[in-house]
Amino acid sequence: MNIGIILAAGQGWRLGAGTKKAFVKVLGKPLIYFSVAAFLDSEDIETIVVVVPKGSIKEFDEFAEEIEMNKKLIRITGADSRFGSLKKAINELDKHFSKRQLSNAKIIIHNAANPLVTLGEIKRVTETLEKYDAAGVGVPLQDTIRRVSRTKTETLERENIWRMQTPQGLKYKILMEGIKAAKGSPTDDIQLAEIIGIKPKLIPGVAQNFKVTTQTDLDLLEDVLLSRREYSAGLGEDSHPFGEEGKLILGGLTIAKHHKMQADSDGDVMIHSLITAILQGLGLGSLGPFAEPMLQEGITDSREYLARILDMLDDENWEIDGIEFVFECLEPKIDPIASKLKKSIAKLCGIEEEKVSIAAHTGDGLTAFARGEGIRCQCLVTLARIWLD
Repeated sequence: MNIGIILAAGQGWRLGAGTKKAFVKVLGKPLIYFSVAAFLDSEDIETIVVVVPKGSIKEFDEFAEEIEMNKKLIRITGADSRFGSLKKAINELDKHFSKRQLSNAKIIIHNAANPLVTLGEIKRVTETLEKYDAAGVGVPLQDTIRRVSRTKTETLERENIWRMQTPQGLKYKILMEGIKAAKGSPTDDIQLAEIIGIKPKLIPGVAQNFKVTTQTDLDLLEDVLLSRREYSAGLGEDSHPFGEEGKLILGGLTIAKHHKMQADSDGDVMIHSLITAILQGLGLGSLGPFAEPMLQEGITDSREYLARILDMLDDENWEIDGIEFVFECLEPKIDPIASKLKKSIAKLCGIEEEKVSIAAHTGDGLTAFARGEGIRCQCLVTLARIWLD
C-alpha cells in the first residue's frame, strides 16, 4: 500500500502574500491544488493525507469540492513545524488502517510548496521503494557554492552535492524508527533513515520541481505553468423558428414579450450553440446524440444539459478560456439584453464575465432569421488546460 502525505501547513511568511501559502492563487487555483491533483492522478498512490494550516479545514474543503476524488483523502491540520506536521500525519494513519496494513506500507511525503511535481517522479519514488528502504528526488548542484563568514569566503567542492526536492519516500517501519530516534526537527525526510543507519537512494529529479518560497518563485511558477498550457477551440451553432405563445429562453433567462422557440426542449439557442461548441472542442460531435437521452428522461431545461457538459470538461481538466456569441435575428433586440445574457452565461459556466462576448446583427432581411421568423446563434469557445506532467 502506497500512502501519500502532502505537507501544506506552512504559513509562508517569506512569500508575503497576505494569505497562507497553500491557498495563494496561481492562475486562479490555490497553490495546494497542483500537488493534490498530481497525487490524485497518480496510479501509484492509493490514499492521500493532506496537512493544512491550523483553522483551514473549511477552506480546503471548499476547494476540494471542485476536484473529483477518485481515492481516499484524509485532511488534518498541521503543527508549528514541518516535522511536527509529519508526525501528526503519521499518527492519523493509525485511525484509518490496521497495524498489519501499515506494516507493509510505503509513505510518500511531498511538500505542497513544490507544486510542479510530476507523475513520473511519484512513480520513480514508489518503484525505488520496492528495492530500498528510503528514496527521494533531487537535482545535482550546478552552481558554484561559497561559504561566507565575517572574516573570509571560500569555494566549496560541488561534486556530489545535490539540491533535494520532494517527493521522498520511506517504508513505514523505517519512518517510524527514524521519527523515534530523531532529535530536533529534520527538514529532509530521508534523513530519518540516515539517523538509524540506513542509506537512502537518491533519484534524479527535474529542475522545474522547485520550492516556492518568495514572490519571485511564484512568478516563475506562473511562467512555467503557462508554458504547459494546451488550447482547443470549438464552433457551435443552433437555430429555431418561433413557435406558439410562451416563454422565450435565452442564456437560461426568460425574455419577456416574445414567443418561445419551436423545439422539444426549451429551445435555448444560446446554450445549445455553447454546448455544441464545447463538444466540438472536446472532439465529441454535436448536441443531438448527447441531448436525446436527457429528453427521454423528461429533461428540457438546457441549463441541465450544460451542467453535464461542464462536468465532462472538469473530468478532462479543461477550463473555458473564452466564449463568443453571434446572433442573427430581428427580434428580440440583443444589444439591450446583452449585459444580462453575459452575466447569466458567466455564472452558469463559473467564469468571469470578461470572458464572454456577445454580438448581433439583423441580416438585412436576407434570411428567415433576418425576417423575424426565428433566431440563429453561433458560438466560438476556447478551452485551456495545464498539463501537470
